[in-house]
Amino acid sequence: MNALRGYGKLFAPVIPGQTDTAPIYETYERMRQAHKTRPTILLLVECQTIGEFRQALGRLPLRNSSEWRDFFNDRIG
Repeated sequence: MNALRGYGKLFAPVIPGQTDTAPIYETYERMRQAHKTRPTILLLVECQTIGEFRQALGRLPLRNSSEWRDFFNDRIG
């Protein structure tokens, strides 16, 4: 995660065969446009359940989780 310091990060859960990725890419493009001077990265997290996604994020050394939290709450529930 240190390599991504200074990047806008969007973590998105992807459940194979179930996830519609169009809203993920739309959110990513909005982030990029809103912060044109800051590099932005989209990180797709393959998982089998939303619980598995939450566990994976819980293990990451994130200082600020606002990017993934906003997307997760707005789109997934």
